[in-house]
Amino acid sequence: MPSLRLSLLASLGLCGCPAPGCTPVDPPLARVESLEGDPDWQKVQGIWREAAAIAGAGDYPFDEAGQRRLFADLEESRTLVQGLAARGLLTESEAGLLQEDVDELVGLVGSKRPTELRMATCYEPMPYTPVRDTLTRLEGRLPLLEKLAVDETLHPEVVRRVLARVEEDLELLESEEWLAGHPDHSVPDLDPVRASSQRARAAVERIEARLAAPGATPPEAPATIPEVEP
Repeated sequence: MPSLRLSLLASLGLCGCPAPGCTPVDPPLARVESLEGDPDWQKVQGIWREAAAIAGAGDYPFDEAGQRRLFADLEESRTLVQGLAARGLLTESEAGLLQEDVDELVGLVGSKRPTELRMATCYEPMPYTPVRDTLTRLEGRLPLLEKLAVDETLHPEVVRRVLARVEEDLELLESEEWLAGHPDHSVPDLDPVRASSQRARAAVERIEARLAAPGATPPEAPATIPEVEP
């Protein structure tokens, strides 16, 4: 009786939705080992902590040699993330979202000036476009975030990190008061901003629900990349 079997499986969430109006059920999360004991992951976190501290520091947080060394460390962290994915310790979505974090840290470190340029007068600050910058960050992560929402495997310590960064941007883009207080001529129409925010919020809520499912014990969210105004 194949129809009875399909009905039973559907009721248990073990197959698709053969019946009209059936709501798809997310697959249960696969059990994964924590990354916290992996030396490559520990090294990556150490590099990112230093870069985030520099990003939140003053205008001249290092000399030229220190800046070059930090750039090299960030590129090493990119390679380490790729290696963790190749070893099956990160999903494609997780690795992609972490690479977005590396790109952001590289940009923040590059925005800082080394001490050798303290007396330079040729520096011209970039225009401040907070809405556009925040939206660009979110939209760069959005396809990966939506893919992450349906992945069968989630590493809680990784997911919590990337979600914390996304949440920071969502809190801004969902705030009509903040948007009104930061008029941005590069974003004349706020409807796409709201649409992207809604898509990202739906993906975040789906991921959070899966992490909160029975048997999932995610750690606390770690510190993430600071928001830096010029």
